[in-house]
Amino acid sequence: MKFSNMACAVAMALTLGLAACGGDGGENDASAPPPGSTPGEGMGGATLADFRTSLNLQELMAHVLDYNAFEVWHRQGWIIGDTVTELFPTDDDGWIAAENAARTVAEASNLLLLPGRPLDDDRAWVDFAHQLHDAAMKAGDMAEKKDKDAFFNAGTDMYRACHGCHQRYIANADGPPAVDPMRPLPNRAEPPTPNQ
Repeated sequence: MKFSNMACAVAMALTLGLAACGGDGGENDASAPPPGSTPGEGMGGATLADFRTSLNLQELMAHVLDYNAFEVWHRQGWIIGDTVTELFPTDDDGWIAAENAARTVAEASNLLLLPGRPLDDDRAWVDFAHQLHDAAMKAGDMAEKKDKDAFFNAGTDMYRACHGCHQRYIANADGPPAVDPMRPLPNRAEPPTPNQ
């Protein structure tokens, strides 16, 4: 995976900040788990009660998932008019930005599964989050390979996961939706044929 200079600077600042905030590294520096909570397997010492979900679902969508999904989608497709304009990245920095946005969506899809976020107890919520994760990982992989067609198709799969979830949970789930809650995805025209 490639990192931009900005990502490296942010990682370095975060590491230094965490080191400055920590104690002497001894056993007495660790906090106690919340009363009545038990660490989950593979979670280090964290428990479900330790998650801090400060953003509500709408804020998470707007500031994290939508923001990064559109960072992927706006780097895909074609504008077809008198001429054909490709929207795919044209340099390494553009492809790295597309990959980073896709990987962020993939990891952020897990945030949808944290306590208090699922809108019901149905496994459909989990399935939509997993569909989004898998499609976003593929988009990241294809951006890394600079494979325009596969990157475009993975972006379409991301959109389908989002749209399916929105149809179920935002629109009228008991019948046909009154209004499609998502705008049409930009730049979804079929790729031009070579002789156009």
